[in-house]
This record gives sequence, C-alpha cells and structure tokens, in this order.
Amino acid sequence: MRHFLLLASVFFVFFSFCALPAQATRALPSGVQATMNPCAVKSHEPIIAVSGSGEVQAIPDRLRMRFGVSERTQNVREGSANMGKILGQALEFMKASGIDEKDIQTSHVNIQREYRFNNATNESVFVHYHLSQSFAVTLIDPSMYEKIFAGLIDLGINEVQEVSFSLSNPRKYFDEALGIAVRDAQRKAGVLADTTGLTLGSAVSIQEGRQEHIMPRTRNVLMAASADMASGALGGTGEGMALGTIPVRVEVSAVFRAN
Repeated sequence: MRHFLLLASVFFVFFSFCALPAQATRALPSGVQATMNPCAVKSHEPIIAVSGSGEVQAIPDRLRMRFGVSERTQNVREGSANMGKILGQALEFMKASGIDEKDIQTSHVNIQREYRFNNATNESVFVHYHLSQSFAVTLIDPSMYEKIFAGLIDLGINEVQEVSFSLSNPRKYFDEALGIAVRDAQRKAGVLADTTGLTLGSAVSIQEGRQEHIMPRTRNVLMAASADMASGALGGTGEGMALGTIPVRVEVSAVFRAN
C-alpha cells in the first residue's frame, strides 16, 4: 500500500514537471545531469522531486561611501567658493591616499532658497540659500575606511549620506552556493529514496531558482565636521570598521529517477 501511494504521488509530480517548458542545459557539478526535456523519463519510472538551497558567506572587498558638503549663506557666490575649496582639498587628499580618480564621482551643486513663515505678517520671509554638493568614493581596499573617513571629516566634509559594501566578483560566490544547493538537493533525494526503499538514480531535471545577496548599507547619517566625531563614529577603538560578511544564497529544484 505504501509503494502504491508513493507511485501515485510520484506520477503526479512527474506529470506536473512535464507541463513545464523545457529548460536549457547548463554546466553542473560532476555526477549531476540536466536535460532539455524532463519528460524523457519513462512513464512507468518513479521519480523524486526535491528542492535544495546553498549559502556562502562572502567577505566584501569593495566599500562605497557617499559624502556631502553643505553651507547656508546669504551670498551664493561666496558659499560656492567655500564649498569648492573644501571639495578641492578633499579630492587632493583622496588622490594622495592612492585612490584612483575613476573611483571618485562628484555631483553638481544644488542650490535651494529657504524661507521662514512670519506669523505677524502672514508671509514667507527669505532666510538664506542652502548650497550642497556630494561625491562618492569607492575603496578597493576596505581597510582604508578609517583613514579616508576621518580625513574627509577633518577637512570640512559635514555629511555622510551612505556607506555600502559590495563584492567585486559576486558570480564566484553564486557558483559556489549553486554547487552547495545541488548537493543539498541530491542529499534530500537520497534520504527520500532510502526511506521509501528505492534506489536513487540520475537527475532528470535541475532548475536554478532564486538568487540573493544582501549588501550591508548605512544611509542618511549626518556627522559633525571634526576628526573627534569621526573617531567616535568608528567606535573610538582605532581598529577600523568590522566588515562582516555578505550572505549569498541560491535555490534549486531537481527531479531524480528512482528504482
């Protein structure tokens, strides 16, 4: 009776997979086969359908930071000149620190009029201009974070808008996680086969599913323009920032013959 129920559920899964469009063949770890047509299995053969997942913890090797400098002034020309001086010093500092110019991107100056509402006159009164400009820098050596961060704050950069981590070669980690996911599917199929008294055969179909990697990110952090505040933001330890890891996950679904 148990084998009858197993065969009934197996045939149901089989016909469900036959309704899917054919999947293209792709390179897979040794011992795993993928076919263009999941229906190539004979109609009387039992099959086992499983899912597998794989995860790799990757250490980020890229760090991107977006900074800004802003000023409130009554004179746009003077305010722009002050900001330009600070940004010029910041760019020279980054280049002198070994950062390639192509890894630094600047934006245009943004100018906004700011008003205050006067309740007595029921009118909006001009207060000052708010000038701002931002730039982003990518560090190919994340260990430089503390030096660059503190140095820029010390030069007068007064906004830290974003800090994010990334991988220079995420495909490498996805491929590793994919292999783990396939082996996980094989393991599950083997457990099901052993439990039901069957022998696990070759793979009929393997389909790659969801891919995911979560990049740690910090946004909209306003900092005071002082090296002391920069040191405090880094924990005040002098040891720099812990990079942590980025989880890279892959899921697969697979169908195996069973005898």
